[in-house]
Amino acid sequence: MGSKNDEKVNKPSTGGKQECRGADGRFEKGNRSGGRKKIPEDVKEMMKATVPDAVRFLASLIADETARDADRVRAAEILLDRVYGKPQQSVDIDAKSIPQVVFVGAEDLK
Repeated sequence: MGSKNDEKVNKPSTGGKQECRGADGRFEKGNRSGGRKKIPEDVKEMMKATVPDAVRFLASLIADETARDADRVRAAEILLDRVYGKPQQSVDIDAKSIPQVVFVGAEDLK
């Protein structure tokens, strides 16, 4: 009890991937599992080949007056976001209303 291995999550083995996680399920410091695996090039090419069909489908959904309005609006949002990018969100900050934070060193706390 108390060893580092006792703190590991007891999950089924998935090719060594779970051994990198601590008791809280987070990756441990120094983890070298490599992160998300890359999508193979042939799969990327297959997905790219479906893009024209996807665009045609979204455009036809926008024009379909029998479709739900929510679906038509979402299709338009998707197309506009891909063509023009998502709109920037502005943040209005009033610096006068931000409380002052004072940092003190350990020697100040004695």
